Amino acid sequence: MGGALTSLAVPLQIWDLTRSSLAVGGLGVAELVPLLTVGLVGGHLADAVDRRRLLLTTRMARVATSAALAAQAFGGSHLLWLLYGLVALQSAAGALGGPASQAIVPSLLTGDQLVPWP
Repeated sequence: MGGALTSLAVPLQIWDLTRSSLAVGGLGVAELVPLLTVGLVGGHLADAVDRRRLLLTTRMARVATSAALAAQAFGGSHLLWLLYGLVALQSAAGALGGPASQAIVPSLLTGDQLVPWP
């Protein structure tokens, strides 16, 4: 739910600040670059470290960036680079935690509890 609200609120805030479609489109770059670069490390990291700890850490990082986004919005900040940076950090945390999130369920269940993949 929080991610959906962020996906709506941040572009709206950038539009209100700049009235520029290009600035709103810059959010795609701010999300995509960390997703591609950090995402390459996420799968390896999920196999190398404790998945629960990695998942907890990345979820807390996403909560912290959401809180920072809310704080700057309620504080009346007009810093566009801050919005892009926080969105990039949130995207990087999601890219690191995504593989751990997907891999944690099979490690918690026994083989007969898992639904076979077609």
